[in-house]
Amino acid sequence: MLQKLLFLEPGQLNRLIPFFIFYSVLFCLLIIGDNISISLFIKNMGIENFSYCFLITGVVNFISVFIYLIYVDKVSNLSIFKIIVVFSVLLFVSGWLAIFTNNIYFSYGLLLIAREFIYTMFTMHFGNFILDYFNRDELNRVLPIIYSGGRVGGIIGSLLILLFTQFLSVQNLVILYAAIGLVCFIFFKYFSKLKLNTDDNTNIVENENSSNNQNDLIQIFKELLKSPFFIWLCISTILFILTRTFLFFEYNNYFEVNFKNEADISRFLSYYMIVSLVITMLIQLFALNRIINIIGLKGTYVIYNGLLMVVMLGNVYFMNVYTLILSRFFETEFRYSFRNNIVMLITNKFNKRLRARVRAFTMGVLIPLSTVAGSIGIGFFVSNEIVNIVSIAGFIICIIYFASTIIMYKYFED
Repeated sequence: MLQKLLFLEPGQLNRLIPFFIFYSVLFCLLIIGDNISISLFIKNMGIENFSYCFLITGVVNFISVFIYLIYVDKVSNLSIFKIIVVFSVLLFVSGWLAIFTNNIYFSYGLLLIAREFIYTMFTMHFGNFILDYFNRDELNRVLPIIYSGGRVGGIIGSLLILLFTQFLSVQNLVILYAAIGLVCFIFFKYFSKLKLNTDDNTNIVENENSSNNQNDLIQIFKELLKSPFFIWLCISTILFILTRTFLFFEYNNYFEVNFKNEADISRFLSYYMIVSLVITMLIQLFALNRIINIIGLKGTYVIYNGLLMVVMLGNVYFMNVYTLILSRFFETEFRYSFRNNIVMLITNKFNKRLRARVRAFTMGVLIPLSTVAGSIGIGFFVSNEIVNIVSIAGFIICIIYFASTIIMYKYFED
C-alpha cells in the first residue's frame, strides 16, 4: 500500500529505507549547523560582513571541490563521505573553540564558512554516493523519496535545538552537532556491506568521440563544452546562485534589524523549520513524483522558477515577516526539497562517467565563483549605502535566470 502511494516499483521501498534514514541524519546536521552559524553571525558580526565571509567561502569551496575532483576516482565514495563528515565536525568545533579566545571575526566567520561547506559537500557527494547503489531509472523514482528524509531530519534537528537551548547557549549546540556526526559512522559500517550497483542504463548526453580515459579531466571537460545542454546548465546555475545570494542577503538583513539577539533568531528558525519541513516533506513524498510524471521535468522546473520570481518581485516592494518566511523558504527549504531533486534528475541525463564531474563542476566551481561574484556585488551596494538596490538587482537577475532555463529545455528530453 505504502509502496503504491509513494509511486515506487516492487522491492524499491525496502532498499531505499536505510538511505532515507541516513539522509535524515545528514540533514539533521545541516539544520543544526545552519541554525548555529546564522544566529551567531547575524547578531555578532552583522549582515554588512556577509559579503566578505562569502568571498572566503567561495574560495574554500572551490579548493575543496578541486581536491574532491582529483580523488573522486581514486578513493571510494564511502571513504570520501567519511572524510567530509569528519572535516565538517572539525570546522564547527574549531569555530566553537575560537569563540572562547574572543576572536570574533575568525570564530563566527569560520562557523558561517562551515555552514556553506557542509551544504555544498554533503549534497554534492550524496548525489554521487547514491549512484553506487541505484541505477538511473531507479533513481527517477526513489530519489525524491530518499531526499524527503532530509525534511524528517530537519524537523528532528529543529526539535533538538528547541530542547537543548533550554539549558545550552546557541554556540554550545556545536557539541550536539559533533555527537550526531558520530552517528553517521554507524551507517557507513552498514553501507560497506552492501553490493554496489554496476548497471548504468542511461541515455547518454555525450559527444560521440568521447574518451574512455576517466582520469583525463581536461579531455572530459572538452567533451562537455561541446554540449549546448552543459553550457546552458552552467549559465542557469550561475544565474540561480546569484539570485540565491541576493535573496539570502535580503532576508538576513531583516533578521539583523528586527530580532534582538541570536537566541531569538534561533528559536524563530526552529519553529519555522518544523512547519516548512512538514510542508516540503509532504510535497516531496506525495506530490513531486506525480507532478514530474504529469508535466515532466521541464514543467516542474518552471513551477519553482516562476514562484521564485514572484518572491523576488515581492521583496522589491516590501520586506516583513511574511516575505522573510517566503524568502527563506525558497532560498533553502523548498530549494532542497523541490528544485534540487529536479536538477539532480536533469544532471542524470549525462552518463554515469560524466555525472560526477558535471555535479562537481557546477557545485564546486560555478557555485563558489557565482557566490563570490554575488558577494562582490552586494559588498558594493553596502559600501555605497544603497542597500535598497539589492532587491531590484536580485529580481532582474532572477528574470534572466528564468529565461536561461527555458533555453536549456531545448537541449534535453524529459
